[in-house]
Amino acid sequence: MLSLPLDLPEFEVLKLTVQESCYEFEVQKSKDERCPYCGFKDYKRDDRTRKVRDLAILEKALYLLVHVTRFRCQNCDEVFSQVL
Repeated sequence: MLSLPLDLPEFEVLKLTVQESCYEFEVQKSKDERCPYCGFKDYKRDDRTRKVRDLAILEKALYLLVHVTRFRCQNCDEVFSQVL
């Protein structure tokens, strides 16, 4: 098993997939979010995955599959995504 330090302390690595042409790290942010409009704590609405290409490692492309959660504020009813 390959172990690579990502140096991203705010993210938790969920899975590493090694393919012939690339490495894929599935990650998610590990802290809770508050509404940027009113500051209240929010509940989860849904998840999206964003694929972000990073610098190559050992001549293979490196991709981060970032799980991003969208929220709806219980106080002001605004919808927003996690800040990455």
